[in-house]
Amino acid sequence: MKHLSIIFILTISFFKSFGQGARDIELVDILNKYESIEKTNQYDSIEKAKDSLWKIFTNKLETTIQDKNIDLSKFGNLKKKCDSTVFRFDIYYSEDRKLTLYHFANGFIHLNYLTQQTHNNSPKIILKDNRLHQYFTEVHNLNNDEFLLIERQDDMSFSCYYASVYKLNNKNRDPIKKEAFENERKLTVCSWTNVDDSNPIIKSDSGTIKSRLKSYEPNKLVFDFKMKSLSYSYNRVKDGKLKKRKSKYRNGKFKIQNYDVREFIE
Repeated sequence: MKHLSIIFILTISFFKSFGQGARDIELVDILNKYESIEKTNQYDSIEKAKDSLWKIFTNKLETTIQDKNIDLSKFGNLKKKCDSTVFRFDIYYSEDRKLTLYHFANGFIHLNYLTQQTHNNSPKIILKDNRLHQYFTEVHNLNNDEFLLIERQDDMSFSCYYASVYKLNNKNRDPIKKEAFENERKLTVCSWTNVDDSNPIIKSDSGTIKSRLKSYEPNKLVFDFKMKSLSYSYNRVKDGKLKKRKSKYRNGKFKIQNYDVREFIE
C-alpha cells in the first residue's frame, strides 16, 4: 500500500507538471505565431491577424494566472522566450505572497494584472490595466487590509513613478483606491531621462550644432516594508543639490509631496 501511495503521488505530480508545461508551451507558441506573420502588401490583413493572436494570448494569459494548479514561477519556456526577444515578463509578490503582480510587455504595449488568493486558494484578478507606456512594477502589504501599488511610465524624454494605496474589499469586489497622499489618490515622481545637452557653441565641420543626447536613471520610488516608509531622491532645480523626501504610513496617510520636473518648464 505504501508503494501504491508513492506511485499515486508521483503520478499526480507528473500530470500537474505536464499541465504547467503544456500551458507554458501554448503561450510561447502563440507568441511565435505572432512574430512569424509574413509581411505582405495587405497591411490591414497583417494587423487583423496580429490583433487576433494578441487577443488569444491575452485571454490565455488571464486564464493561466487565475488557475490555482498553475505555478508561474516554473514557466521557464515563457521567461526564456521573453528574455530572448522584445517581449518582457515580470512577476512580483507582496510580502505575505497573497498578492501577485504580473507584467507582460510587447514593445510599448503593457498587460498589467494583480491577483489575490481567495479562500479556496484560487487566484483572482482584482486589478487590470492594459495600456501604452505605463506598467505595474511592485506591490507591498501595508497591513491586513491595505496595499501599496507602484507603477512606472516611460515616455520619450522622461519617466514617472506613481504610488497608490488600495483597500481590499472582502465582498468580492475590486479594491478601493484611497486618498492617501495629501488629499490625492496618487503620488507622482517624474524626472528627465533623456536630455539634449547640445552646446550651441560647439559645431561640427559642416557648421551644424552637434547634438548630445544624455540618458539618466529616473528618480525611483523606494518602499521600506519594515519601516512602512516611502521615499525618493531628486536634484533641486535651483542648484542641483541632491535632496530626499521620505514619509511613514501613519493613520492611513503618506505625508509626502509630488515631484514633477515638467512643472519647471518655462
